[in-house]
Amino acid sequence: NHPRERVSWFEAVAYCRWLSARLGIEVELPREEQWERASRGKEGRVYPWGEEYEAGRANVDETRGTVGRHDLGRTSAVGIYLEGATPEGVMDLSGNVWEWCQDEHEEQKRSRVLRGSSWISVPQFSRADYRARNPPDDRDSYVGFRLVCSSPHRPLPTGPLNNGHWGAGH
Repeated sequence: NHPRERVSWFEAVAYCRWLSARLGIEVELPREEQWERASRGKEGRVYPWGEEYEAGRANVDETRGTVGRHDLGRTSAVGIYLEGATPEGVMDLSGNVWEWCQDEHEEQKRSRVLRGSSWISVPQFSRADYRARNPPDDRDSYVGFRLVCSSPHRPLPTGPLNNGHWGAGH
């Protein structure tokens, strides 16, 4: 139940295509604007949970600075930072792993946008508006992905898709 890490942008896109075919609905990486809208909400929050960084709300390295004492030094199970959820209930938009977006970085062509910060990031990088970039073939231990999908016209399957796991995503 940890996020999948060490996945290149190309591998994440391939997984989305496989899952789309398997489910019969469009599954893809979020566009950067979708990711930021989920994180900031209608209010334009600074952090997914509010206006200030609050210790213990994200799996980041809080020891680098004076904001907190938490540093797990690795990924954590998805969804355990309940206090870090958005008011709309979206989990893990700060910390754990940087998440690939569909978008190519406009200043560094052939790089892809990453959002959300990771377990090795300082808390300032977990702001909802902070963005990073990596080459699409990068497979770092602090990079993963999240999926978005269209609203299905039929119920999604309830059983496992692949050896008891729903997939490589967040």
